[in-house]
Amino acid sequence: MPIYRFKGINPFFSKKKPGPKKRSTSNQTIELIVALRKRNYSITDIKVFLDSKGIAVSLDTIDKVLKSEGFAPLPKRTRMERLAVSVPEQIEAPKSS
Repeated sequence: MPIYRFKGINPFFSKKKPGPKKRSTSNQTIELIVALRKRNYSITDIKVFLDSKGIAVSLDTIDKVLKSEGFAPLPKRTRMERLAVSVPEQIEAPKSS
C-alpha cells in the first residue's frame, strides 16, 4: 500500500474554526428589549414587536439579554392579562395571484 505525503496540509482532518465569542445583538436592540420588558411585555410579546419592526431576534437571544440585564421571569398571567397587552399588528403577507 503506497504512503501519500502531503506538504503542509492534512486532507483528512480540518482545523476547527472558533465561533463568535461576543453577542452580535446591537446595543439599540438590547435597549429596546429592556424598555419593552419594563412595560411588562413577555418574551413572545417582545419577539412579535421586534418582528413587526423588521428586527430578527430569536426567543433564546431575548431570554439571554433579559437574564444578563437582571430581569426575573414574569409570573404566570391570566388570559385576560395576556390579552390586555397591546402588541402591534403583524404585517400581512402579500397574496400571490
